[in-house]
Amino acid sequence: MLRSAARPFLFILTRVRRNLRNNANAILALQTIDTVAKTAMHERVIYAETFFHGRTAFDIEPKGQTAEEMTALWREVKSKLLEKRFSSK
Repeated sequence: MLRSAARPFLFILTRVRRNLRNNANAILALQTIDTVAKTAMHERVIYAETFFHGRTAFDIEPKGQTAEEMTALWREVKSKLLEKRFSSK
């Protein structure tokens, strides 16, 4: 379905737990279809805190690991979008 849509896409792993063998297996399986983001969003307690307070990880810990992951992920997605945009011209 993704390929037939003829739109760029990127798999992003979320709620990743560190040091699990399934992480590598999931990446390998998804790479057979297409690109997997280098940045993964790890499962963290801060997400529960953000829901409870109606805030974001940037609000609670602007220099924390979650904010760093989100920033890195945005840079990766933005780069992918720009790459597709300029390669199609």
